[in-house]
Amino acid sequence: MPSNDTLILELRRVAEAGTLADGKDARDLLDQAARAIRRLRKATGRGPTGNVADAVVLLDDVGRSIGAGLATDDTVRASLRDAAVMIRDLENCR
Repeated sequence: MPSNDTLILELRRVAEAGTLADGKDARDLLDQAARAIRRLRKATGRGPTGNVADAVVLLDDVGRSIGAGLATDDTVRASLRDAAVMIRDLENCR
């Protein structure tokens, strides 16, 4: 399991790549990010919103869309960036 700082850097690197060569890499990163966000939420006492618009649910949805070949590069990049920001913000709450 990478450190949160390493994960943030990797999320940003892949989001800024010219092309998303391998959807599996992006899907795996989104999965790692979702796990990190859940862990950080628990550590900071911040739970999920409890609705379908919860950020982790949306990251999971994009990951599934990648697997099904339905996610656009722009959607994947936006999700990777959003995940990096969420992890950074939760880290700052510690």
